[in-house]
Amino acid sequence: MIQKNNKYIAIAILLLGIMLLIGCAEDDSDDTSSQNDDIIKVGVILPFSGECGAFGSAELKAIQLAVSEINDAGGVLGREIEVVVRDSKTDPLSASLNAMDLIENEGVIAILGADNSQVSREMLDAVSDMNTFIISGSATSDSLKWLDEGYYHSIFYRTVPDVIQEANTLAKHLIFERGDSVVRLLCVNDCYGNSFINWFSLRYGNYGGRIEKVVKYTTGEISYSAEIESLFAPVVDTMGMSKETDSISMVILVGYPKSGAQIIRDWKASGYKAQWFLTSNIKSKEFITMAGAQNTEGIRGLAPYSGATSEQYIRYEYFRDAYKNMWNIDPRNYRCLEHWYDAAILLAYAILSADTTDPSVIRDSLSTVSTPPGDTVSVGQFAQGRTILMSGNPINYDGASGYINIDEYGDNNADYTYEIYEIQNGTFVHILETDPNP
Repeated sequence: MIQKNNKYIAIAILLLGIMLLIGCAEDDSDDTSSQNDDIIKVGVILPFSGECGAFGSAELKAIQLAVSEINDAGGVLGREIEVVVRDSKTDPLSASLNAMDLIENEGVIAILGADNSQVSREMLDAVSDMNTFIISGSATSDSLKWLDEGYYHSIFYRTVPDVIQEANTLAKHLIFERGDSVVRLLCVNDCYGNSFINWFSLRYGNYGGRIEKVVKYTTGEISYSAEIESLFAPVVDTMGMSKETDSISMVILVGYPKSGAQIIRDWKASGYKAQWFLTSNIKSKEFITMAGAQNTEGIRGLAPYSGATSEQYIRYEYFRDAYKNMWNIDPRNYRCLEHWYDAAILLAYAILSADTTDPSVIRDSLSTVSTPPGDTVSVGQFAQGRTILMSGNPINYDGASGYINIDEYGDNNADYTYEIYEIQNGTFVHILETDPNP
């Protein structure tokens, strides 16, 4: 803990030095932008570059769609929401410095971010003693809930299901819906990847499956040929027999778009045969482009799926149509955009419910406005929900992503459905829906 504190003291000193230099370069006029009584500032830290750069722009568009709806309905507490955007670069240090800057110098009341679990975890460490909180629409690692001495329950919230549901869903699908009882894993070595390995191994083993081999990799490498060779090397069983690589039926790729695309290209060049299955943090149109449509043809994956029931379908399709109309992009080409939309809407409702811009009060309201009792309001109904809250009555928000139930620890504990998709002719084709339940 002392080492962690020293680390972020050093970051704070570095940030202070940067801001002093900026101040010296600018004129001496008073900057009152962070004190504007007409707006409420919300920080947004997303990856527009780096490993997860494929997601940032699409996620920001979902947030902007929500903010447009909020402000068109009259805003919150008589003020409009304004987002102050920063690039995390998919880098923990950059995200941490940006988070501290947004809080100390921009006066944001909360941060929507980050996309990546490892980045989110270190960003949380950096701001844990500040009066703020963070909401993510895509960071799923269960380690985000924990400190060495307790929970992150006071500052971290998410609208997306955690990695436990994802790992359990994939284990069930492979065993009972595909019949794949033996797999190998190529897994990013960070808190998301390690969480996935732990929970998938547990559930897959309970179902009678066997993991032949786990190979870990780090992001940012030029080539993953060495990892591919290790992954496909024969495995010697207890009888001293080696398994031929041509008979490998399934390889699970746990990772992100940029490195995932390089891995697929290196695999194709290697000549090894295998069926690949992608975990949720890879689904983006850019992954197909970077890996090559011809290299990804027939590859399957899973991602959170909104619209499994008729009621949920209507809610998601409203969001999908609104997103398409505003941006001319199909949100089905990316995982979790609806969760980012819901994060922004939920934040606005929490501000209204709290009737203050004090982050310590607002964050406690996130659970209040997303769980019963209260009038149910959904996607596209912010004006209606705003009226109910301003009249002193409670609401229960169920959004574009489905049912949302933020618990006391900041997790969305609603049961989620996942889709199995297949890449066909350079596009994601929906195959079926499944869930974590046996």
